[in-house]
Amino acid sequence: MNTDLTEAPGTTSTAAPANASRRGAPDAPVPLRRDRIAAGVRIVFGLAWLVDAALKWTPHFRRDYLDHLAEGAEGKPSWMQPWFDFWRNLQSPAPKAWAIFVAVVETLIALALLFGVARKLTYFGAAAFSVMIWATAEGFGGPYTGRGADVDVGAGLIYAIAFVALLLLTADRPDPFSLDTVIERRWGWWRRLAEWGTR
Repeated sequence: MNTDLTEAPGTTSTAAPANASRRGAPDAPVPLRRDRIAAGVRIVFGLAWLVDAALKWTPHFRRDYLDHLAEGAEGKPSWMQPWFDFWRNLQSPAPKAWAIFVAVVETLIALALLFGVARKLTYFGAAAFSVMIWATAEGFGGPYTGRGADVDVGAGLIYAIAFVALLLLTADRPDPFSLDTVIERRWGWWRRLAEWGTR
């Protein structure tokens, strides 16, 4: 039996194809709860870095900077020593300047984490910085000498892994609890520094 689908003049059809909502509707938004958890992790991590950065601004750190750097080479095998010698010789002429540089970098990382600024760039740069700390002052962790005390993998490596996790798991979309979202409303290109999958 045929059905007349012609509408009467002056009427508006309220029917819609069954798959219209799926075909034309935007993707479902990420649950707000997930964004809150991600922002909370970022902020707590930022507080930890802020405390660490504050310690780097103390006179004690600037005074003993080269000693901290030399500790990384202690107990390491001879084939690693040229690497540590390179960094020690590079920074020996101006240790206070390098100590201030480290303090500035850690402070910037802490503030970027707390306020959510340039998240993608921050996570990538902070991971690289953490690896450098791990490979110099922390002496690549351990164990390398068989001593009982030399069994710590190194905090720098753990930090680097945490930043990579933040980069891959939370920088794939806008963060409504970050300054990045505010900045992107004015400058759309900023999202290239904030998250993956830019438009």
